[in-house]
Amino acid sequence: MDKKNRFKFLIIIIITISIMGIFYIIVLNNKIDIGNKKDAKLIESQIEDYLSDKITPKGIAKLYGKYDGENDLNDMYRSIYSFVNYLPILSKKVKYDNKDDIISYYESNKDDIRKNLGISNQEKFLDLIEYLNKVGYHGEKLVTCEIDTSTIKKRGKYFSFELKFNFENFANDFKLKLNFANYNSTKPMVYYSIIEEE
Repeated sequence: MDKKNRFKFLIIIIITISIMGIFYIIVLNNKIDIGNKKDAKLIESQIEDYLSDKITPKGIAKLYGKYDGENDLNDMYRSIYSFVNYLPILSKKVKYDNKDDIISYYESNKDDIRKNLGISNQEKFLDLIEYLNKVGYHGEKLVTCEIDTSTIKKRGKYFSFELKFNFENFANDFKLKLNFANYNSTKPMVYYSIIEEE
């Protein structure tokens, strides 16, 4: 083989190796992309499963730094989920302006009210219904909720803060105090209360 043919042969081998290398890199990248997509879908699925029975409000990062109680914050997030899912039921079944109807509903549904609102007192329930009536809540769907981090307090058995709820097509302020137990033995673990004017 003369020099000219060797040179051509060498160029053809280099080009062939380069094409094979590029092809290998493309195939490898596709495998990595497919793996990354599968990983991303798996992570997304796990996040959806985790959040399926919880609502995590904006401002939770400050909570982690300040809450040093014995209970798991996930229990609080589950309670927010229960609370906002119970509000529409409550708004449809209770006539806000009929005290006898409110008391009757409370007496017939104490367990559900305690479980979903943390309220085990008729007066506190009446206060909540009065508040729902005052702000004009009628079953609107939750969009987001947010912790007012300037109101975080730890007093006695409870860690508390104001929680602002934002509902679809709802222009009024809707804020309640969330009280989360510091100790496993404290019952209820979570309850909601009207914010008292100071």
